[in-house]
Amino acid sequence: MQQALQRVRHIPRYQEIASVLIKHGFGTLVFGTGLAERLAIRRTTRLWAQRRNDPLPVRLRQALEELGPTFIKLGQILSTRPDVLPPEFIEELEKLQDDVPPAEWDRVRQRIEDELEMPLSTAFAHVDPIPIAAASLAQVHAARLHSGEEVVIKVLRPGIEETVEIDLEILFDLARAAQANLEFAQIADVVSIAEDFAATLHAEMDYWREARNAERFAENFKKEARLKVPEIKWELVTRRVLVMEYIHGIKLNNIKALDAAGHDRKQIAQDATDMIIKMILEDGFFHGDPHPGNLFIMKGGIIGVIDLGMVGFLDKQDRINLARLFIAASRIDDERVIDQLNRMGVIDYTVDRARLRQDVLRMLRKYQGLPLKHIRADELLVDLQDIIFKHKLRLPPNLWLLIKALVVMEGVGTRLDPNYDVFGTFEGYIRRLTREMISPDAWGPPLVTTAENWAEMMDVLPIVGPVVLRQLQDGQMQVRLEINHLRDIIDSLDYIVARLAMAVISASLILGLALLLPLVLNNPSNVLAVVIVIGAFVGASALGVYLVFYFLRTRKYRE
Repeated sequence: MQQALQRVRHIPRYQEIASVLIKHGFGTLVFGTGLAERLAIRRTTRLWAQRRNDPLPVRLRQALEELGPTFIKLGQILSTRPDVLPPEFIEELEKLQDDVPPAEWDRVRQRIEDELEMPLSTAFAHVDPIPIAAASLAQVHAARLHSGEEVVIKVLRPGIEETVEIDLEILFDLARAAQANLEFAQIADVVSIAEDFAATLHAEMDYWREARNAERFAENFKKEARLKVPEIKWELVTRRVLVMEYIHGIKLNNIKALDAAGHDRKQIAQDATDMIIKMILEDGFFHGDPHPGNLFIMKGGIIGVIDLGMVGFLDKQDRINLARLFIAASRIDDERVIDQLNRMGVIDYTVDRARLRQDVLRMLRKYQGLPLKHIRADELLVDLQDIIFKHKLRLPPNLWLLIKALVVMEGVGTRLDPNYDVFGTFEGYIRRLTREMISPDAWGPPLVTTAENWAEMMDVLPIVGPVVLRQLQDGQMQVRLEINHLRDIIDSLDYIVARLAMAVISASLILGLALLLPLVLNNPSNVLAVVIVIGAFVGASALGVYLVFYFLRTRKYRE
């Protein structure tokens, strides 16, 4: 941290962050990490005493909003980490507002021209200087190409990258200091959280990546007439500017407008659910933020999808594990649920599996016998959050993103259709996936892979086999066994044995000299013998007293 603080240009931002944290009652983070001492902030400062009456989760949200774009994004990412924060924090951080005043048009215009390396009038026939949307990282402007086609321009706010990089440097400094000094930060592994957040934020600010996501979604749904992904104008795409087709439609949660346009809300809810579940279980590539602002209903009931910067991935094995987990849960098979969670990397060696199994079984029995349409995804989410946080389970980010996407879709679907049943539709896809898993057609690829592995082994075995057998026969086979911290354990044992030996020797000397002392005193004529025995007795006694005090002091220190 000291090296970072020496960068003078960062010190004002450090001071601003420290002041905001203290103002909202998070002084422990400032004083406990040593940041206050380096910034000359005293505990007696007025800010230290300034506390809010709001609950802790509310104060955290307010502090993040006041700290700006980077920290707002941090809060949004933390709202997807129930393994780090308890449910009440997750719920509050989901309220973070990302709406900000738009950047000055002259600066935005200059950025677009610099990125496209041409005047705005060359690329576009018209650009509306008033944005149709403005967020902390970017803003969106409507435009028209010279061909007459309507498009939108998504552009990173000027100066945002510099702000984000400075904040990330400071965030890493704080994370490292917190993990070194605060127990809760060590348990949560806040440095890893900071690393994941930085990677996510950099990906969200890369519009090449978002454009590729849109292309992939379009390819996955090219046979689906019910879904529309905006066409990317690749000749007008850079890392900081994204130009794509303008999708016109009604937001998915605008019930009055949908009814006025004569749309079938029940069919829309079903189509949207089919779309999300296909993304998850068939494609393994899904929209990570399918809230109503990112979904539009176009003419003919076609669903338009935008804002594809946040996506989730599931490989084939992930989808199979998910299907098996769903089946085990529906059968109230807690043993199988725990086994699947273990296969998915959710459980590590520190988890008390017996207690976890009890909590999982209690949750499953809560929903036992209920029709799927009567199970609320948001209620199930709260139960999952409690278990995840209580047992410190490590839910993979993509899996949690998936769960959140389903919860969002259920909320939207319920508004569209009161009889909406997301789990019923999900169950149908799961059963179909299960049938595909056990069908003879599914056996081919694994058998081919196994055969290839055996063939490779047979190529190597004739060469390696004789060498191994010869080493065994000659007694040259060596096995290396490494036990973590074994050297420390041996050193500790050596130290204890040495001290114990000293104690035994001291006790033996004291006892032996105590027996000799009366004999010597009865013969005072031998002065030299008397002096030697008495001196040795006093020395041995002093050594014994020293060892007693030493052991007591060592024991107290370890306790």
